[in-house]
Amino acid sequence: LCISVSSASLDRLFDAWAAQDTQPELASGLPQDTPAAVLDRGAPEQVAETGTPVPAWRPRVLIVDDDPASRTSMAMLIEAWDPGVDVSEFGHLGALGDFLAQPPGPPPVLCIIDYHLSQPGEGMTALGLLRRAWPRHRLNAAILTGDGEAARSLRPAEPTVDVFVKPVDAKALIGLIERAFAEQRS
Repeated sequence: LCISVSSASLDRLFDAWAAQDTQPELASGLPQDTPAAVLDRGAPEQVAETGTPVPAWRPRVLIVDDDPASRTSMAMLIEAWDPGVDVSEFGHLGALGDFLAQPPGPPPVLCIIDYHLSQPGEGMTALGLLRRAWPRHRLNAAILTGDGEAARSLRPAEPTVDVFVKPVDAKALIGLIERAFAEQRS
């Protein structure tokens, strides 16, 4: 996957997002009435340069893809959409497993997973690991594949997972992220 986005397009995307008329929110993107227990995982509150308290927790998007250029492109797109999002990148199942071996904290807002990591279908193994890490939470996930046949077979088998055929349209990916964030807020 290679998402090619010009800096002018990123600027327009950010300007459009910033111009939205929404309720006042914290830097994390969560409504101000979000319970403190959700915002504070036990880490001390940080203070931004402006003196405004910033919650210790930020919404997280996990990217699992063996292609570094794909991970970087997606991370840059997500961070341009909302700089307050914590993007965690993993290049293989071992790195994801190491991350999940530690107490993983709150569930991610979205998991973006390449269907073919080192082997076809290994992305579904990654999705299974993530589901086991947060068993009581419905994980929003996007499976990316360059194989149209795999995409067709995944759609009926995984109705809670969005499937994208590469190359992924940046607007479609941002739309999925927006839906995942809106779902978490409701």
